[in-house]
Amino acid sequence: MKTYKTEWTDNDFNKINKAIQKYFGGKTLINRRNENVYFPGNFYEIEKILGLPYTSTSMCPMMSLDCNVNIYADDSKKYHYSYVVLNEVKDVILVARDNEENEIYFKV
Repeated sequence: MKTYKTEWTDNDFNKINKAIQKYFGGKTLINRRNENVYFPGNFYEIEKILGLPYTSTSMCPMMSLDCNVNIYADDSKKYHYSYVVLNEVKDVILVARDNEENEIYFKV
């Protein structure tokens, strides 16, 4: 199990929002219906596509990346972006899952 930061500050939210904007902005990615989804460079437009609800679970606080749409994170179309967290040293980590809930991680 990975170790994640247990509470987010306003600065943490800003860091995560900027990382999401930088990572997804300007990219065209594939969704589960095999359609191209273009992500504009603006965070609020990206939020409209992904949803990005914030929740705090027993494991850690996170933002969901698959609330509105499942976007493939790999060329094999096995994993989709699931959520974003901060690790213990405040790195932004995007987590992708497959159908069996196996995870891969992208440090942003």
